[in-house]
Amino acid sequence: MKKTAKRVVALMLAMIMVMSMVACKKDDEKSKTTTAGSGEVAKPQKITVMWDNTIVAEDNGGKDFAKALETALGMTIDFKRPVHSAYYDVLQTSFVSNEVPDVFVLAANYYAQYASTGSLWNMEEAWNKSELKASGRLEQWAIDMIAGLKTSGKAGAEGIYGFNLTRGNGCVTYVRTKWLEECGYKADGSEIKTYDDYYQMCVKFKEKYNIAPVCASKYLNTEAPYTNYLPEFYQGAYPDFYKNAEGKWVDGFSEDAMKKALKRLQDANNAGLLDPDMGSATTTDAREGFYAEEHGVFTYWAGTWAQTIIDKLASKGHADTRVTALKPIAEVGKYVERQAPVVAIYSRCENPEGVFKYFIEPIYDGAEVQALWTYGVKGVHWDDKAETITLNGKDSVYAAGEFHFLLDPATSKSFMKKNHIDPLLSMGKFIEGKDPAATAAKPIVSEKAQEVMAMFNVNCKNAPVIVSTSTVTENSAKIWACRNELVTKIVAQNMNVDDAMKEYTETVGTEVTKCLESLNDQ
Repeated sequence: MKKTAKRVVALMLAMIMVMSMVACKKDDEKSKTTTAGSGEVAKPQKITVMWDNTIVAEDNGGKDFAKALETALGMTIDFKRPVHSAYYDVLQTSFVSNEVPDVFVLAANYYAQYASTGSLWNMEEAWNKSELKASGRLEQWAIDMIAGLKTSGKAGAEGIYGFNLTRGNGCVTYVRTKWLEECGYKADGSEIKTYDDYYQMCVKFKEKYNIAPVCASKYLNTEAPYTNYLPEFYQGAYPDFYKNAEGKWVDGFSEDAMKKALKRLQDANNAGLLDPDMGSATTTDAREGFYAEEHGVFTYWAGTWAQTIIDKLASKGHADTRVTALKPIAEVGKYVERQAPVVAIYSRCENPEGVFKYFIEPIYDGAEVQALWTYGVKGVHWDDKAETITLNGKDSVYAAGEFHFLLDPATSKSFMKKNHIDPLLSMGKFIEGKDPAATAAKPIVSEKAQEVMAMFNVNCKNAPVIVSTSTVTENSAKIWACRNELVTKIVAQNMNVDDAMKEYTETVGTEVTKCLESLNDQ
């Protein structure tokens, strides 16, 4: 079996734990020099930053963004932009080679693991006394969300070791509207209320169009909350450790809810309702299959993506680009909002207070820097000069002073919609008169995107909190490798679910027990 990203990450995290023990005394001394005193925090002259593809791509004005950010912040920024699929491999290699960036992005399922190894700087004190927290620019839910990031660091030291930059968002199930209508359903999908309704809809799609209607990226998502691309099948099941209603940590993968979920997936696959390539499909594969009308049911991110899907369907030449976002079926109850990725500071960064104050805090300055992180660079990604822009053969005329996005400089086919901060998921307000998009003739977020986001907001729940211990870090790679292998065997190879669970216990039962004991002993 090929190494997964999780396996590589866990193995390297174990190495970091050993390295951090060796460097413990040195780190303690460094901590004293960087946190002592109550004077003005020194501003870094240069920092290194590793980011994934959630900021504009380098060939799409990314270099312009980095340059504009340097100018606005008054410091040199060495941006490192690994290919998305290799991001965590590159990040971990930087730890092994002792060339760790000052700042880096972490998905929620890696945050607690990195914190527990001592790799992240505790920014709780800096956050609590920050101008940003006291400013009133952040929404209260955002402040609460950051408070919820408290986790155990090295030797169990509790703190806030990362900083969310947006809401987490979550996925909703999109269906081609014309497929609904052609199969006798209402265009709004309101008749799809239960799993049986959903299943029968998929059966009708398969019979009418002679294709597998449901597409997704793999049977389990590689990032928490893991099941969000196939919610109708997983329903209340969760494949990782979580704290139950009694306050006890349990292994969701071995519970009856997961067994039933995997049986639903197996039955649907046997009925030809799932993309036969789903087990190895990437998110790009799934999206392109939906755009090409090779599939008609696709669960993906709410909000801005609702309009992006419509735009992509139009670019593929579809005359009918309508999509319907289904409300969660009764058995799902609520769609899951993931824990948002965090931006973290390396624990051995020379000036972590300065990085927090002069790089992280300004992201929500309510003015120039926030505009860069939200809309990109004026003259590259957006403008407010008088001009006519032609997109898909249609002219759009803009008056002087009117905010508008420019054509994608890489393709000249589509408008930029956002940079890292999605306006629908933004944590903070702009200062009055500082939001350049306030001058737009019409809302920059489409009516469809707002509609789907609003539906998600009233039909969502938070994903289970992800925590970690050194024991979980040491064993998670083996456990997850086994989980993913067995899910594939069950769904794609028709393995009996009970036999699979028996194999799970025989293969990683000891490791699971150790992990649960470590979590429940905290």
